[in-house]
Amino acid sequence: MKTLKKIMLLLLVGLLAACGNVQDVSLVKFEDVQIKDFKGKTAVLIAKIKIDNPNTKKVIVKDVDANILISGNDFGKIKLSEDLVLAAKSNQSYEVKFHLDINDSVTNIYTMAMSLMAKKDIKLKAVGTVKGKMGIISKRFPVEIEQNVPINIK
Repeated sequence: MKTLKKIMLLLLVGLLAACGNVQDVSLVKFEDVQIKDFKGKTAVLIAKIKIDNPNTKKVIVKDVDANILISGNDFGKIKLSEDLVLAAKSNQSYEVKFHLDINDSVTNIYTMAMSLMAKKDIKLKAVGTVKGKMGIISKRFPVEIEQNVPINIK
């Protein structure tokens, strides 16, 4: 019985060691952002994002905890609307649906939306973490990107 327990423990350690080498997934760039809807202090966004997954297995993105800054002003936090599956060994674009919980400090959302409609692009910064899962291993990846992004309000 002791031998069986030792073998099981070695198999478990080997399995965890093989799965434990999860490399960071990186957000390469925002290609497009669409504002689909405003409801109260929440906006629905569809973002086309290029993401690099260097891992040999798919990564399932389960959670996003990031602040969004527009032109240097803290705008709110984004939440992933649904899990996102990143293909193994890929560097490709994905359409991702987010909910943006707008800060109370943003006083007039509709005036801000009208001013955004007049622009072709905005300076967008995302800072936070993304939680990914590969098999039984979960890991938080840091995210920090700042760039000018084409914006569409529909």
